[in-house]
Amino acid sequence: MPHKRLLTGLMAGIFVAVAAFAEPATPPGDEVEAVKLDYGNRPDKDGQFASVEATVGDTPVRYYARGTNVSAPFSVQVIAASLERPLEVTLHRQNWGKVVHSGSTGRAGSFVFEGRAHGDVGVQLTSPGGAPARATLVFWQGAPAAPSMARVYITPEMADAGISATSQARDKAGGQGRGASPVLYVIAGLLAVIVVFLGVMMLRRGKGGAVAAVLIGGLMMASIHDPAPAYAQGEEAPPGGDAPNPFAVDKPLPEVPRDKDKDASAGKPDQAPNPFDVDKPLPDVPRDKDKDASAGKPEDKPEDSPPNPFAGEPTSSSGRPIDLKPEDFDPSNAPKDDASSEDAGSEDMGSEDAGPAPVDEDYGDRLAEADRRIEDLNRQASANRAEIERLRMLLESDREMEPDPSNLPPMPLTCRPPAVDGEDDEEMSSAWDDYDACEACYREPFRELDDLLLNYERLRIIYMSTADFVSTAITMGDTVPKPHQFVEMSWAQQKADIQKSFQGTKDAYDAKRSEFNAQMTEVLDELGRCEAEHNNNPMWRSTEGEMFYRTIRASYQRTN
Repeated sequence: MPHKRLLTGLMAGIFVAVAAFAEPATPPGDEVEAVKLDYGNRPDKDGQFASVEATVGDTPVRYYARGTNVSAPFSVQVIAASLERPLEVTLHRQNWGKVVHSGSTGRAGSFVFEGRAHGDVGVQLTSPGGAPARATLVFWQGAPAAPSMARVYITPEMADAGISATSQARDKAGGQGRGASPVLYVIAGLLAVIVVFLGVMMLRRGKGGAVAAVLIGGLMMASIHDPAPAYAQGEEAPPGGDAPNPFAVDKPLPEVPRDKDKDASAGKPDQAPNPFDVDKPLPDVPRDKDKDASAGKPEDKPEDSPPNPFAGEPTSSSGRPIDLKPEDFDPSNAPKDDASSEDAGSEDMGSEDAGPAPVDEDYGDRLAEADRRIEDLNRQASANRAEIERLRMLLESDREMEPDPSNLPPMPLTCRPPAVDGEDDEEMSSAWDDYDACEACYREPFRELDDLLLNYERLRIIYMSTADFVSTAITMGDTVPKPHQFVEMSWAQQKADIQKSFQGTKDAYDAKRSEFNAQMTEVLDELGRCEAEHNNNPMWRSTEGEMFYRTIRASYQRTN
C-alpha cells in the first residue's frame, strides 16, 4: 500500500508539474516544500529583486525565483548571519534532485553566483550540523539586452559602392586595424624575386629592352598588390574608403564607465543598514530577550518599534521566512501565524537545546557588500549585449532558450551611402540627401521587423521548452513501474489529459504564428515601398521580399 500511494502521488505530481511548466520537479519521496519568490522592483534600485531572510535548522529550506530572463545579467547571493554557522548552497534548474551549481557561505560568510539563467531557478539551503543558522537570500536580474534579429546582407550594388563583406566583418569585430594579410606580403616578395631573376637572365643575353619591360611590369604589379594602409583602432579612414553599414545593429554597446564618487558615497560597511529592508512594517512577533541579547539588540530601542528582519531579530521560533517585499511575492507564501509556526517549529528547529541562530556584528557589513556587488554587476552588464554574452550560463542548455539571430535569414536591402564624399560637389551633396531620406524611410519598418523577428524566436522558445517538458514527463510516467492495474489506469487518464492540454498549446502556437505572418506581410510592404521610391527597385517586394517571407513562414512551421 505505501508503494502504491507513492506511485499514485508521483503520477499526480507529474500532472501538476506539467501544468506549471517551470517549477523544479521534486524527486519521489522528497517531502521538502519549496517557496516561490517573484521578482519585483525596489525604490531607487536598478533591476528586479526577490529576497528573503530565513533560519535553517535540521531540515533544508528551498526557494525558487520565477521568470528569470536569460538575456539579462543574473545574481544569486546567500549572506550568512554568523560565520560560525555556514550554510551549504545548491542551485537547481529543472529538478530538485539535480544540482547544477553548489557552494557554501564558508569563511567569507557569503555565497555568490553571477551569470545568466532561464525560467525558474531554485536554491536549497542546508545547515551542515543541523544547528539553527540564519541567512539572507537575494535573487537579482538586471536589464535584459536581447540580440538584434534583423540583419542586412551585401547586395551587388553595395559591393560596387565599396562596401565589401570583409569590411563588414572588420566593423563587427570592433574596428580592428585594416592592415593586409601577411600572405599578401609573401606573394609580393615572390613576385619581386621572379622579376629580378628574369632581369638578370635577360641582361646576360644582351636584351636590355626586355629587361626594361620586365622591370616596368614588376613595378606595376607591386603597385596593384600594394596592401591597404593600416589604421589604428579608433582612427577614421579617409573619404572614399569603405563606407559603414547603415544597418549594423549588432555592434556591442560601449562599456559603461565606473563612477568612483558614487561608489564612495555608498557609505562605510559598518554604517550601511540592511540594503534589502523595506519600509512597510512587519507583523508583530513575540519578543524573546534571550534572542535579542544574542543578536546584539540595544536595550534602549523602543519596544513598540517593528523588528528589523536584518538587524538580528528572529522571524519566529520555527525559523519561517519573513516576506521582505509583500508586493514581490505570492500572497499564498505569507508567513504563518505564530501558533502554527510554533507547532511547525518543533519539527523544523529540533530541540530547544540548539538555541537561537547567532548573528554576528558584521552581518550588516556583509549585506551592504552584497548590495555593492549587485551595483557592480548592474553597471557592468545591464542592457549591454556584449558584456551579457561574456557571463557564464547556470545551465549550458539554457543557451537554446535565448533568441538566436542565426536562425533567421538576412534582409536584402540596397539603401547605401555614397561611395565618395565631396563637400563642394553639388551632385554629391544631393546624393547624401537622397541617402538620408532613404535611411529615414527604412528606420521604422526595420525596427518593426526586428521586434517581429524577436517575437518569432520567443514563440519558438516557449513551444520548444513546453514540448521538451511534456516529453520528459510522459517518458518518466511510462517508465515508472506500475505494480497494480489501478496505477496503470490512473496514469493512462493523466497522460491523456496532458496530451490534450499540450494540443491546446499547439493550437495557440499555430494561431500566433499566423498573426505574426500577417504582420510580416505589412512590414515587407513598407520596405518594398522604400525600395521602389528611393532605390528604383519596384520588383523588390515580389522577388527578394517574397523569398524572405516564405523562408520565415517555413522556418517557424511546426514539424510535429
